Amino acid sequence: MMLVSIFVSLATLTMLIIWLLPLIWLVKIVVSVVVVFQSIYVSRQYAWLTLLSSVNAVSVNHQQQLNIYQNNGEVHDVDVCAQTFVSVYLTVLCVKKLDNQWLGRYLTVIITPFNTEQNNARQLRAWLKWRKTD
Repeated sequence: MMLVSIFVSLATLTMLIIWLLPLIWLVKIVVSVVVVFQSIYVSRQYAWLTLLSSVNAVSVNHQQQLNIYQNNGEVHDVDVCAQTFVSVYLTVLCVKKLDNQWLGRYLTVIITPFNTEQNNARQLRAWLKWRKTD
């Protein structure tokens, strides 16, 4: 729920800034609608995990490769990208599928202490920090 409140706060701030700019009313309305829909999408994708493409689990297999599990039942072996951010309070995984079926697309997974068990998050952070990179 904390992630949703962050997304909603950012959307509200964005709309406030847009409405304070000297733009015509039609532009303000269109941008506000886009911001609202984007906020709903991001909340469903990363906070509520209700979209089929949402990642609901992350694990490391016996070959020391990262696996992600999506709500649609798909399991993917992924490679962690250099843009991944790891800290105690927030982990943002940027991953790419190993068999290149995503055609250059990257997937982002947001992990906070609020949506995972503390010990599992600590183990994932340690693995991300000390994993072997080619």
